[in-house]
Amino acid sequence: IRTLPNSFLSGVLFMRSRILHHLEAILKTGSIAEASRQYFIAQPSLSQFVKRLEEEHRITIFDRSQSPWVLTPEGRYFLETERRIDAIRREREQYLEDLQGGAAGELLIGSTPYRSETILSRILPEFARRFPKIQLRITEGTTKGIADAVASGAADCGFVVSPMVTSELDSVVVTHEAVWVALPLTHPLARNQPHPVQFPLPEISFASLRDTPFIIMKPGQAFHNYFESLCRKFSIEPRVTLETQSITTVPALVAAGVGAALVPETIKEQLLSLPLALFSLGSELHESRLCLVKKHGRYVPTPTKLFYRTVTEVLNLPEDEQKDAEWL
Repeated sequence: IRTLPNSFLSGVLFMRSRILHHLEAILKTGSIAEASRQYFIAQPSLSQFVKRLEEEHRITIFDRSQSPWVLTPEGRYFLETERRIDAIRREREQYLEDLQGGAAGELLIGSTPYRSETILSRILPEFARRFPKIQLRITEGTTKGIADAVASGAADCGFVVSPMVTSELDSVVVTHEAVWVALPLTHPLARNQPHPVQFPLPEISFASLRDTPFIIMKPGQAFHNYFESLCRKFSIEPRVTLETQSITTVPALVAAGVGAALVPETIKEQLLSLPLALFSLGSELHESRLCLVKKHGRYVPTPTKLFYRTVTEVLNLPEDEQKDAEWL
């Protein structure tokens, strides 16, 4: 997961603890020397800081025998508890901020890079215009990573598809998207299909793609799970020609003949601009429901409520689907 600074908003920013900031800087960069360089912290000062922490708690936080450095088991526990402490502190600060009225404070949003590009890029400018005193930070990672970040308190809310919403999370659906199959035009099933693509899409069964090589998303992504579930359903031995981290790179790879792929309706414009064929799987794979989630039982700050309202308006969620969930 990486945290992106918000370029849209200015306002009150609840500073993270120095312990958390320094340890995550070292973990991200792989060493004290690199963390010092990238985060403009004096290297001797950072070294002494970590040494004092380890001596105070009588633990070794980083395994220095590996490059890049990794957390020891006790270091991993220490960092996770520090993240929870930080989340509680931020919740308290936001609660006190909410008592003053108005729309100010900080909001940490979890999103996959794909959702940032296709969803957040539409929402953030409008949110910034409406609520200029709310500071945003965007945490990017896999869908599972985002769900874990929200569950642990490292993010206030996040975008997660419904199959990956756990019991630790409260969720509300904010949009729906169809999941299609994209095939190279050289594929036998695509040769008689018109191009450009015409709607409604022709329907095929995933079973007919038994011997087709696929481009899939890496583990932790929702589309990786979709592919695996279809393979299990039809007892298909997966033929994977490529794994990728970014769904937006997939259409060009399909058009180049690398393989077939499951693709979301959200990137329809990109799909239609390329020489490939699109098919529906009918009832074999239901619509993907994108949810906004927050940690179950956690206080919901004003910025999160305002963000949800902005999301539903920008995405034009029908009124009968807008839910006044208890946590909102």
